[in-house]
Amino acid sequence: MLDAFLRESHHDLRSRELEKLTGIDQSTVSRNMETLLDYGLVQKTRTGQKGQRYQINLDNQAVQALAQAQDALFNSAHRTSDDSGLNTVGEYQPPEASSKDIADRVRNSDVGAAIEDANV
Repeated sequence: MLDAFLRESHHDLRSRELEKLTGIDQSTVSRNMETLLDYGLVQKTRTGQKGQRYQINLDNQAVQALAQAQDALFNSAHRTSDDSGLNTVGEYQPPEASSKDIADRVRNSDVGAAIEDANV
């Protein structure tokens, strides 16, 4: 869910939109939304006719660390790719990486320290 919020950081989203973006069912989105709100990772923005809207809290240190980690992984994957890394429609497709690869990349960057400092 946080990845979807980061990708849509300039928009506020309804639960239904998060369901579509993540493939997570409504009950799981609702349950996780409460946790994200409690930790200050997401904030309520407004309530419209179709329900409450939410947006990622870019002022939160943990969110900032996550965004930096995501950027570092994207840039690292792009730099180390043997080919262009583009799919047939010209969209970047990051190479598959194991959890260990990802953890090593984050740990070996300043992002790892930022995440630890943010108590993530």
